[in-house]
Amino acid sequence: MTLFSFLTLIMSLVVGIFYFPLAHILSPDHKITAFFLILLCGGVGAVTYALLAFKLHLSDKLFGPRGTRVREKLGIK
Repeated sequence: MTLFSFLTLIMSLVVGIFYFPLAHILSPDHKITAFFLILLCGGVGAVTYALLAFKLHLSDKLFGPRGTRVREKLGIK
């Protein structure tokens, strides 16, 4: 399993854990609530993926010195 597959698996698990309880509160049957549900779950997935990429130094490999600088500014070692 590649690193990208591992990160995607972790992200999908976190989003799934976040989505199912939230889907009982915000009904995905209506356009407005489905839109907010997508925004929230997409945001959680993006933040999860980004934090894991920074923590595993994947951002350093993808973005070079810029990724290292951002990781250090966020205080992620």
